[in-house]
Amino acid sequence: MYPTKYAGLHCLPNVEETSGLEMDLVAQFPESLTFLRKQIRDFARKHFDFTIIDNPPNMGIFVANSLYASDMVIVPIDTGSFYSIDGLRKARELISSVQTSGNPELKFLRLLLNRLDMRKGISRMIFEDVGEWFNQEELFKTSIPFNSLFQESEYERKTIFDYKPKSRSAQAYQKLAKEVVGLCESEFGE
Repeated sequence: MYPTKYAGLHCLPNVEETSGLEMDLVAQFPESLTFLRKQIRDFARKHFDFTIIDNPPNMGIFVANSLYASDMVIVPIDTGSFYSIDGLRKARELISSVQTSGNPELKFLRLLLNRLDMRKGISRMIFEDVGEWFNQEELFKTSIPFNSLFQESEYERKTIFDYKPKSRSAQAYQKLAKEVVGLCESEFGE
């Protein structure tokens, strides 16, 4: 775990060696589902106010491990892809399964509309469908806009806050962070 240039923010980066862990975790299934929980949960709770585990957009063993280790889950939905609707259904099923089989404390915090571009038909359709399928308490008020600045900042190996701190994208993430903190305070009294 490494401190970052931001006060109070630490990072445990993904390294090349972790890609080889997947086969080991699959071979040790189902005991491996709680590997991350056993390794970091108590430490994280003791030393940090928030621990965020970022996952790839799949339903693999790393995602399952993260759900077993977590108190809550944010499900992002890519409003630029029809396939994200199918992924959303599968994510909700996996969350329910983990709640039933080993982490009853896991809460679905909210659904996050990501890469939202209301100029595009697919974004508008997904936005409207999600609004019909979910009640407002299941959706973040904040959405993340589609913006090429994310790709540019990644190319420059900078965060969006270092690359374009006053951009609409950076402001959306700041607004989202405040919303998450507020929800956690009201939900968990933290």
